[in-house]
This record gives sequence, C-alpha cells and structure tokens, in this order.
Amino acid sequence: MSTGAAWSPPHNWCDRRCERCPIASTCGVHVACTRRRAERVARGDDPDSPEAILEGVVRTLESAVRMAEQMGREAGIEIERPLAQPPVVLDGVRVQRVGERVARALAQVHAPADATSEPLAEAADETIALWSLLVAKAARVFSYTVDFDPDIWARDAEPNLLLIQRVRDALSCAFDQLQREWRGGSIPDDVWDGVEHLDRLLSPLFDCVNPSAQLYLEVLIAQGLAPSPFVARD
Repeated sequence: MSTGAAWSPPHNWCDRRCERCPIASTCGVHVACTRRRAERVARGDDPDSPEAILEGVVRTLESAVRMAEQMGREAGIEIERPLAQPPVVLDGVRVQRVGERVARALAQVHAPADATSEPLAEAADETIALWSLLVAKAARVFSYTVDFDPDIWARDAEPNLLLIQRVRDALSCAFDQLQREWRGGSIPDDVWDGVEHLDRLLSPLFDCVNPSAQLYLEVLIAQGLAPSPFVARD
C-alpha cells in the first residue's frame, strides 16, 4: 500500500518550472543547473546557447552514468555484462506516436502565430509545453507496467499520475486560451483526436492510484513542500 512516505525526489514528479517552485532552493537538479549556468556566465559564455544547453545535458548524463555504475558495483552487478533487450511497452509506443501526431498539428498553429499575434504565439507555446510534459510523464508511467513492481509503482508512478492529472487540467485551460486567441481559426481535429486517445490510455491507470497517495500529497501541499505545479509561489 502506498503511503507517499517513500516517494521519489520531487524533481521526478514536477513540471520543471523552477522559477515558480517553492522548493527549488533545496532541489538538487535546480541547484546543479543554477551552478552550471553561473559558471557559463562567469566564463563569458551565453548560458542559453545550444552549445551550453548540450554541455549541460552531457554533464548530467555523465553524472547519472557514474552514479549508476557505483550503485551497480555496490549491489554486485556485473556492469560489463550486456543487458537484455528491454521489452516493448505497447501503450508506451502508442503514447509516443499520439504525442508526435498532436505536436505536429500544434506546430501548424504556432507557425503563423509568430507573424500575427504575440498572445497567440504565447498560447501556442504554453499548449505545446504542457502537451510535451504530459506525453513524457505518461511514457514514464507506462514503462512501469512491464515487470510490475509495487514498490516502484508506489514510489514514482503514483506521484507522476497525480502530476499528470494536474497537467491535463492545465492543458484544457491552455486549449481554451489558444482557441480564444486564434481568431478565425480552430484547433485541428488531429489535436482533439490525439488528446482523446491519450485520455483513454491513461484512464485505467488513474484507478490504480492509492487514495493514501492523494492524502499524502495534500499534506505536502498544505506544508508548502510539494513542487510546482502543486504549489507555486507568486
């Protein structure tokens, strides 16, 4: 039974909007990113350049690999042994495909937005960002449905499903804003079909969230210890 007490770190089930997150100052991911950004600025580099972003990704991956290797050695795992091919998660593949289809359709909204309306461009950007986050988190959760482990499910899948619910609600609001700003246009049917498809895939998983997980989240929210989007500072 999930109690929430052993949830994975909050950066695993947040929306990565560190600028509004009340616990960013204690988040290892945010602290590391802020430190790397300060290092680039001190060197006179543009911290937002593609090269700088790629450097950050590479350093993060290298650090993750070192940590994984260390954990493997401590657990007595033979790191050099080739891993078996991971199983294909069919619903995960479906999520990826519907995600790409909707993203392409939304890009058609964004393309003319730059030339016609700044509010429309901003609404399109917000919608695409929320959709991308929703798809990424859905794929993460579906990966846990193969070789199901109840401890891992309670530790990471349940808080991510609670996040997905929040993001899905925010996406509905973003679609409403996008439609209001897109005067004379309408959101493509491919978008609505894709969203409906994703909703159908996710619906059974929401039933697997233990009520105690929601109660634990409410405690964290009340104490200001939950990440964005559950708690957001002004």
